[in-house]
Amino acid sequence: MIEAWVSGAATAAALAIAWFAHVRWIGWIPEDVANARRKQHANAIPLIGFVPALASVIVCALHDRPWLAAGCAVAGIVGFLDDRNKHAGDGIDWRAKAAGLVLASTLGWMSIEAPAPIDSVTALALWGCVFVIANAVNFLDNVHGVAATLGGLALWLGGDPTSIALAACWFAFLPFNWPHGRLFLGDSGALSLGLLVGATTASRAVATGVDPDWFAMIAPAAIFWVDFVQVITARLWLGYAPWVADRRHLTHIAGNLGLPTWAQAPLFLAFAGSAHVVLSRFA
Repeated sequence: MIEAWVSGAATAAALAIAWFAHVRWIGWIPEDVANARRKQHANAIPLIGFVPALASVIVCALHDRPWLAAGCAVAGIVGFLDDRNKHAGDGIDWRAKAAGLVLASTLGWMSIEAPAPIDSVTALALWGCVFVIANAVNFLDNVHGVAATLGGLALWLGGDPTSIALAACWFAFLPFNWPHGRLFLGDSGALSLGLLVGATTASRAVATGVDPDWFAMIAPAAIFWVDFVQVITARLWLGYAPWVADRRHLTHIAGNLGLPTWAQAPLFLAFAGSAHVVLSRFA
């Protein structure tokens, strides 16, 4: 637990220093530019998720998890390049981004620690889950505090020292993002966080060494799974490309129902905690 406090404090300090340097000295961080059509913020907001991503890489390296560290690093680099290019006009080529995410997911998948051999079908399913969650977290990164809260919870529920220290790195981002968004995760943060959630929950699914416990993987990230499935289903049903952004996410639905933006992170946190308790009973 002491290590978690140290990880969180170090990440928070790094975020504050990076933000101060960006605002006071030189604008070196990509920003999410205000857009009247799709953005709710009036000013450009720094995309600084690469800071907790880097802290997570260090935590993984210190805990002798080189594959997880490498996967998080690749996801963060891909996201940072996309953030930087979007700031300049458009993101990186979708093929390059897809290739980077495939590589990051493969590295994250290689970090899965199974006490017994797993068959090829299960291995492929686990890789697919890591890839999906990496994207699902990025999908739901659209309201202050939601992605960091739910992702941090999913990591914290792992219970092992590595997962708890990783969770602390992302919880440290919350004071800068909730209830008001002074900083955003951006793709660099959301993709890195999603990769970590996918890989750690996949490891949890095979921890028993018998048949995979899929509830152990789905339960901690239930909100991400539900949002991803319903959004992709709706887009396909309406004839849109699955990767084209829209306002059909659970957070948008909650906002349309009148829930204030500041209340969404606590509400989804409560739902996620309850879903974990309920689904864990089926494990």
